[in-house]
Amino acid sequence: MNRKRNYLTIGLLVVFSVLTINAYSQIANVNQVGGQPIMMKKYEKVEGSPYIGSGKWFPGKFFVRDGNTINGVMVRYNAYDDNLEFQREGKSPLIIDSKILDGFEFGMIPEGSDKTVSYNFKKGDLIGSNDLKADGFYRIIYEGEFKIYQKLKVNQISVTPPDYGQSAYDKFVQSEDYFFIDGDGNLDDFKLNRGNFYSKFQAKKKDIKAYLKKKSVDFDDATDVAQLSAYIESLL
Repeated sequence: MNRKRNYLTIGLLVVFSVLTINAYSQIANVNQVGGQPIMMKKYEKVEGSPYIGSGKWFPGKFFVRDGNTINGVMVRYNAYDDNLEFQREGKSPLIIDSKILDGFEFGMIPEGSDKTVSYNFKKGDLIGSNDLKADGFYRIIYEGEFKIYQKLKVNQISVTPPDYGQSAYDKFVQSEDYFFIDGDGNLDDFKLNRGNFYSKFQAKKKDIKAYLKKKSVDFDDATDVAQLSAYIESLL
């Protein structure tokens, strides 16, 4: 009798697993993607925005763990909670379940710029470093023999006004970290400047200097940094 129950339990588990796999494999458009409702009330008393891009929606796409790519989606990235929100046709927007997500991408014109910049994010558990948060999202700056990632962050801080009689308040402040991963998978904190590239590639310092002298590299521009990194990799 117990053996029959065990067989029945195993059979149900197999069926459940198959159904789960099929459910993921059937995600072909945005309206098939589930998620959680967005709770904006918790931000009402905080100055500023928890989002990259001040809460605006941007055209983008996301990459589902089953291998599918969902294109033509309006998205925004909540860097404070480290999650992605998306719009659905005729329905309320949702926070996507990060368990089914490998990454996402959107285009945005940063403040003070006149050109669209691509923001391509990858899930931490796919990067290959135990030093990164597995369910966090990291912007790809460069991926090759070595890798450079950016972590965009929004922190909530308390501000005490200097004038007497004014009340303290909370505000969101954006910051960023960079990580360098070498060919052996070793991770280091990194700053995007010429000195750090010289330090990482001392044997190629002369070549890098010549490149930087010839090219006008903006270290705040991910495209410029990616092109410099590709050049360095060609020397290795």
